[in-house]
Amino acid sequence: MSSLIVSNLSDGTLSIPTTYVTNGSAKAWVSASDAAVLQDSLNISSGTDNGVGDYTYAFSNAMNNASYGVISACADGGVPVFSANVSGLSAASYIVQHGYTNTAPAYVDADLANYSAVLGDLA
Repeated sequence: MSSLIVSNLSDGTLSIPTTYVTNGSAKAWVSASDAAVLQDSLNISSGTDNGVGDYTYAFSNAMNNASYGVISACADGGVPVFSANVSGLSAASYIVQHGYTNTAPAYVDADLANYSAVLGDLA
C-alpha cells in the first residue's frame, strides 16, 4: 500500500492547503425523483419515503457527528416555491421535508427532482 502526503496544491500560480479542499467539499449530495428514488448521488446509500414530502437519506460512509449542514431544494411543475425543513441529523442519516412556502405546513411530493448537499466532516 502506498500513501501520497501532500500539504499544498498548486497550479503554478495559486497554492492552497489540501485541508481547504477536504474541509470545503461536500461530503455527500443527492439528486432524487419520485420521492426517494436516487437519480445520482455521492455518499448516499439509500432514500426512504416517510410520507408526503418527507424523505430520509442514509449515508454510505457516516458523518463524524450530527453537527453538519444540509442544503436542500426541489421544484414542483417547474415552480421553485418550496421550502425545505431539514431535521433528524445523525451520523448515519438526515430527514428532509419539502412544502410550499405560502402554506403552513403543506408538504408535497414534488414531481421534479429533490436535491441536497451535505457539508461537514466524515467519520
